[in-house]
Amino acid sequence: MAEANRLVIRYLDGKMLKGKSSNFMPDKFTFHLTDLNDKVHEINVNQCKAVFFVRTFDGNPDYEEEKRFPDEVPSGYKKIRVEFQDGERIVGKSLTYKEGRPWFFLEPADPNSNNERIYIPMTSVRDLRVALY
Repeated sequence: MAEANRLVIRYLDGKMLKGKSSNFMPDKFTFHLTDLNDKVHEINVNQCKAVFFVRTFDGNPDYEEEKRFPDEVPSGYKKIRVEFQDGERIVGKSLTYKEGRPWFFLEPADPNSNNERIYIPMTSVRDLRVALY
C-alpha cells in the first residue's frame, strides 16, 4: 500500500484540517482524510480553497515564502500566479494547468516552501495569470 500523503486542507470558509490521506484522486470530488486525532473526514473538494501536500504538519510559521517566479522552469511547465477568493496570492509552476479544467496542481516557486505541491480547484480562484515567456 502506498504511503499516505500529508495534507493541509484549507476551506473556502477559512476552516483548516491537517491529516493524512491514501485515496486522494484529482478527478474525484471527494476523498477521506484522517486527522491528527485519527478522526476520518470526508472532504469535498468543491468546498476547498486548496489542498496542500506538505513536507511537515508544523512548517515554519516565521518563514516568508518567496513570491516571485524562478528564472527558468523545466520544459512543459507553465509559470502561474494565482489569487484566491480570499486575496492570498501564490506563484509557482504547473504541468497540469489547462484552461477549462476544473482543477490543477501548482508547485510553489520557492524551493524552501513547506508545500511540495498544491491542488487548486478553480472555484477558489479569483484571478489566474500564466506568465508569457
